[in-house]
Amino acid sequence: MNSMKKQVEVNSIALFSECMDKRTGQVMVTVGREAVKNEILINNILKAGANIIRINCAHDDSTVWSEIIRNVKHNSQLLEKPCRILMDLSGSKLRTCLLKTDSSLVKLSPKKDYDGNMVFLTQVWMCCDGSNPPRDFSPISVIWIQKRFFNKLKIGDYVNFIDARGRKWFLKVLKRFPFAPNGFIVDCLQTAYIKAGTEFSVKGKKSNSFGQVVKVLANKKFVRLKVGDLLTIFKNFSSHIHELGSTTLGTTKITCSSNQFFESVKHGEPLSWNTKMKIAAGAAKG
Repeated sequence: MNSMKKQVEVNSIALFSECMDKRTGQVMVTVGREAVKNEILINNILKAGANIIRINCAHDDSTVWSEIIRNVKHNSQLLEKPCRILMDLSGSKLRTCLLKTDSSLVKLSPKKDYDGNMVFLTQVWMCCDGSNPPRDFSPISVIWIQKRFFNKLKIGDYVNFIDARGRKWFLKVLKRFPFAPNGFIVDCLQTAYIKAGTEFSVKGKKSNSFGQVVKVLANKKFVRLKVGDLLTIFKNFSSHIHELGSTTLGTTKITCSSNQFFESVKHGEPLSWNTKMKIAAGAAKG
């Protein structure tokens, strides 16, 4: 990783040049057609401290690009402020996305700090089939259950179940909203996997209540990886759909749209990129 960081520093200097005027970084501004329409825009940007102008070649055309370059050079000389021009060529877009998994399975996991203390509740919305959570409430997941079982639930109940991994857990019914009587907020103190068909039960003073999960919905917008976690990257979804059931439960799988990514990676070679997702990893044979 140290050699990679050094190489990044060398490439950064070659691309952006060394920092000047005691700066610790460069100021790069992306401009487009608006820089042609507004004659003083580039001048104001340079006065504000920008020393790199970026042109995104995925937009506009060569006529606009040429005019932007002319405008930047003119104002750079006029203000006696050196400014580098970078053109971001429009190439193949590397896109990753979560591999579609079985929508009948949801993972519940409380958030803990480094000492193992719980810092966030799982905030699961449990409701009867045919209902939905309130619009202004964003639960981690939604669990729909049979109406006859839902009608017997009350705040403080412990809903017992055996999860998809065969482990015995429980959900605690915490509260319900006055304006949403068709559901409860429940919490799970341990990591559990719940799927459609999971059997629920609540012990009562006189008798026990039994019900079944009708369907589940996960509200996952990102993937959280820890050191040592396995991340599997597929070329596309369709050719590997049969592998979903053969991998370890909970293993994270994503797809990548660029074939060049796979062609350039070698076994054992470290991988590192920084976009909306920050990952440093090593390539392994699939």
